[in-house]
Amino acid sequence: MSGLLRVLSGLLPGTMNMFPVLGILACATMAPTAHAVDSNDCKNVDLTVRWGQGGFRDSRAEDGKLGGGQLALDLTRCGSPFAFTLSSEYYTKGPVPDAKHSYEISNMYALNLLYTEPLPGFERTDYFLSAGIGRLKVPYQGSKVDSELFNFGAGLHWKRFEHFGFYALVKFLYAQEDVGGETVIDFNETILLLGVSYRFSL
Repeated sequence: MSGLLRVLSGLLPGTMNMFPVLGILACATMAPTAHAVDSNDCKNVDLTVRWGQGGFRDSRAEDGKLGGGQLALDLTRCGSPFAFTLSSEYYTKGPVPDAKHSYEISNMYALNLLYTEPLPGFERTDYFLSAGIGRLKVPYQGSKVDSELFNFGAGLHWKRFEHFGFYALVKFLYAQEDVGGETVIDFNETILLLGVSYRFSL
């Protein structure tokens, strides 16, 4: 765990002071419980790769909309309702390399703590709640400005097949950064993502 936190501190500078808190939560909450994993093949760690597309509305954009996507990895100890999620996201008006405005997010990385439980009355469907920290970058005057971010969200995961499934996530993103007295990064957004998932165990 300490090695993982050191790597993440390099990816997410300025947030190292939060990692001990997440580490304590992980030790306290990753203990197995009987209900969480519905697969009998899980050995030590259950992993879920999620890929989604979506976006949010921002009045600074020309048509008020930004589109983007997420690639995420959930790591869960078998039998536990808690997981760590590592994710990479972007939200722009076009292809990522074409990001030109400070309201576009060219790179965004986050570490979240996720809690999941079966959704009552719906077979093979879980609901999940998440909260975490990270960093994002936006274009600014030919360069890039980065900032810490905070996010929390709620979603549904439909495990339609043995390994493949679908998910929907609504998340709130907050990030703000001033440069020379000017607010360059200013996000207070609600993001919607829809995507597919692939589950496997180690």
